[in-house]
Amino acid sequence: MADYVRSVDVIVKIGDVAILGQRGAKLTVSRETTDYTTKTDYPDKVLRASWNDASIDCDGLLQTGSSGFVDIWDQMMSETLVDIEFTIGDTGETITGSAIMTGLDCDAPQDKEPTYTCKLEKSGEWTATSGS
Repeated sequence: MADYVRSVDVIVKIGDVAILGQRGAKLTVSRETTDYTTKTDYPDKVLRASWNDASIDCDGLLQTGSSGFVDIWDQMMSETLVDIEFTIGDTGETITGSAIMTGLDCDAPQDKEPTYTCKLEKSGEWTATSGS
């Protein structure tokens, strides 16, 4: 059975197991272009869409009940992908797909639970789904 994490905008999973969750994150989507300009196009430049890219910057991620620091560490050190689910506010709209964890910081104060900062970079296709 898949873990359920309530009231978060970003869920990071290994398979069906949620290891991190966060309320609030930054989604960045970009697209490269290829220059198709010829001399006859002067003085205008002609561009066409090329590769697309996306990443999620998470700050203040919390461990879920079923994960530990070792799970998160192993994921960062491995070359395997995590599954992500990014919910857009209260709309129910989501972006799902696979990502690679490319950065990880852990803040472990003495009197509070540890929180994590990480960057998740898109790998393959991400799918956007309308809310219900």
